[in-house]
Amino acid sequence: MYKIATIGGDGIGPEIISEGKKVLEAAGEKFNFDIDWTDFDIGADRYLSTQKLLTEEDLAELKKFRAIYFGAIGTSGEARHPGERDPSRAPVPFRPLCKPPANQAA
Repeated sequence: MYKIATIGGDGIGPEIISEGKKVLEAAGEKFNFDIDWTDFDIGADRYLSTQKLLTEEDLAELKKFRAIYFGAIGTSGEARHPGERDPSRAPVPFRPLCKPPANQAA
């Protein structure tokens, strides 16, 4: 059993995660493995209401997973946090948890 955290986030992110889960579930059926998904409600709306994208509790929980399936963070309107116009400044502190790093621009 593979335990995977999911963060749909914002914009097209939740749709990407939803469709990607279907693909991975189909692969699991074909190649005989199961996935236990744990969804995290993390995104721009939460950031705008709390000024925190992730809590210490979220980070502690995310550290328990070998994989984080990440959609997208941000809004399509006016920039509301530093990373919306410059992704290198996005407040996404879970990326350092990824070993090897994943979902990073080259």
